[in-house]
Amino acid sequence: MEDYLKAMELLTVDGDRAILQKQVERITRKCKLQEKDEEIRSMKEEISSMRSQMNDVLEVLKIAKSNNGMIGRDSTMLDENHRMTIGYVDNNSQIAEVKIPLDGIQYTL
Repeated sequence: MEDYLKAMELLTVDGDRAILQKQVERITRKCKLQEKDEEIRSMKEEISSMRSQMNDVLEVLKIAKSNNGMIGRDSTMLDENHRMTIGYVDNNSQIAEVKIPLDGIQYTL
């Protein structure tokens, strides 16, 4: 009888350990999925913001193209090659520029 009780105790612990291990694995997977969901949500927000900013840039390009490079009464955005330069200064005080040829831009609204 003592042997039976010892065996039951060992089997029960192993059984509980297996159940606990499965629960830990399930919770770990759930946490990883939640992290991925948050990452996807964040990326979607970034993409939405970038789309909005690109729409703003395209609107400026549309205005510049329709006004022969003029964006205001006395301001031009074009260089001598009929390209518009868009630039910014990054966190390291480096200037980043993109030159866009207006002649190659097509608009669909």
